[in-house]
Amino acid sequence: MRKNKSEFYSFMIVPPEGRASLRFRLHRLGVRAILSAVFLVICIILGMAYFSAKAAMNLDEFDDARSTTGGESVPELRKMKSELNRLKMDVEESLDREDELRDQLSQARRSHFGFRRRTRAEVLDRNYKQILASNVSIEAKLSEALALLSTYSEDNQNQLAVMERQFSRMKSRFSVTPSDWPIFGMIDSDFGWRVHPISRSRQFHKGIDIAAWLGSPVKTTADGVVSRTGWNGGYGLEVVVDHGYGMRTVYAHNSRILVSPGEVVRKGQDVASVGSTGLSTGPHVHYEIQKWNEAIDPKPYLNLDMFTASKLVW
Repeated sequence: MRKNKSEFYSFMIVPPEGRASLRFRLHRLGVRAILSAVFLVICIILGMAYFSAKAAMNLDEFDDARSTTGGESVPELRKMKSELNRLKMDVEESLDREDELRDQLSQARRSHFGFRRRTRAEVLDRNYKQILASNVSIEAKLSEALALLSTYSEDNQNQLAVMERQFSRMKSRFSVTPSDWPIFGMIDSDFGWRVHPISRSRQFHKGIDIAAWLGSPVKTTADGVVSRTGWNGGYGLEVVVDHGYGMRTVYAHNSRILVSPGEVVRKGQDVASVGSTGLSTGPHVHYEIQKWNEAIDPKPYLNLDMFTASKLVW
């Protein structure tokens, strides 16, 4: 290579034997540009090698630091997260159980127990989001979230236990409370003073008369124990069931009796067949409810649910 007067550099490439030499010229500015580009590429390669080595060294230093100082917090964080997830599942299960109980209640009276899942869940969700949005470390956030869920879970379990006990008591009480019709039919004589259809004298009617087809099944209106069966003067063939809490039901004028004294019966069980025995003008059921040996009007007890029973007749 040599520099000529016209500022050009002449180059000659000598190939292997048997081939002609290659000659060319480059301006001095072009030569400088090529050399600058080669230098820049070398610098980039060296820089990349340096930063790769530096990054690898930083990772090694981080691993060493974590294993000697902060590494112990990693298993702790995992444990806290695991506990947090468990508490979340416990809370959800208790809320689901509460919903199952509510589904068994009257739709119109779901607030009877005073537990409102949506309100409590919304408060929990709001507090939980505030914790996650706070400007503290992840360890502090997890600790606060764990404390919140632990408190909420314990409170929810306690309330659920109270609800289940109340529901169980109400369900048990309702099962022995007369709450249905002994037979489907029309009431042709109400509770209270009336003129007797046979004697034509003014008498107090202690129950209601429900007209029905002869031989139709008469059902007990609550769980209980049969206390008496048989003939009872103007009542004809009757069945008396004791339900506890001072309550008894009487089913009279039957054509046939299907149970015996001392027998345990369940609500809706057949206890007799419709008849017209005793002082009767035709097939019907004389249905009577006694509370502490006093006859009371059976009508309020014909279509009871658990909540109307708790407010009206308990």
